[in-house]
Amino acid sequence: TEETTGAHLDGSNTEVRCFSKVKVGKAILPIDEKGNYADYDDDKYNVLTDADKNLTLELQEALNEGKDLVLSPGIYFLTQPLIVKKPNQVILGIGMATLIAPQDGSPCIRVQAGTPGVRIASLVLEASVQKGDFTEHANADKVRSLIDFGDADKAGTTDPGDASNPGLLSDIFTRVGGSNLDRTVRTDAMVRIFSGNVIGDNLWLWRADHVKLKPGEEPNDARFPRYHQVRIWEEKDGKQVRVDECIAKNAIVVEGNDV
Repeated sequence: TEETTGAHLDGSNTEVRCFSKVKVGKAILPIDEKGNYADYDDDKYNVLTDADKNLTLELQEALNEGKDLVLSPGIYFLTQPLIVKKPNQVILGIGMATLIAPQDGSPCIRVQAGTPGVRIASLVLEASVQKGDFTEHANADKVRSLIDFGDADKAGTTDPGDASNPGLLSDIFTRVGGSNLDRTVRTDAMVRIFSGNVIGDNLWLWRADHVKLKPGEEPNDARFPRYHQVRIWEEKDGKQVRVDECIAKNAIVVEGNDV
């Protein structure tokens, strides 16, 4: 009908985004020699490519233009964080779209302080193998995270948010380990909220207790033959030695008010 906008099909005239203001992100899916979709190559899972960089920049450009992001199913290997700068922007995943954190300590997503009404929903945020030093994209306080809502130096009354237009994190799944065969994946915190008036709804924050077996690897616990049981310590030559697999210090850190 004339009143319908975007994907809304019931004839109402409520606030629904026009398609011209939406960027649909398409993950780079592996294809076999016959042109069929294939599994991700475990040997290349932690190797970033120019295509990954270009896709990350493409998504950021859309955010800079004020567009919302709808991310199609698949895995997005980010080379820098997606930074949300404009009020009321939306990042929505479909079919468990998965964002792999950059390898420089920066988060998958950072919502800038003083940006009300931002809604982020239906995403998997996954920790990555960390390589090298922090870059200019890292969090200002040099704490690794998977998502930052607000800025660490503007928490509390400095960034009170808007009670009439709160931010939203809905159906957010974070994981440190699980699918990556490299068990050095890590983060300091999964979710950090510094802005005020942010709603968290259905947050599943998981530090892996078990991960996939490597090809030919035997399980380290006979009770669980299909997985490797994650460890922080293991015994070698009668001594306890740190192995630090899939490490995360905090699942969630909240410093904003009215969260």
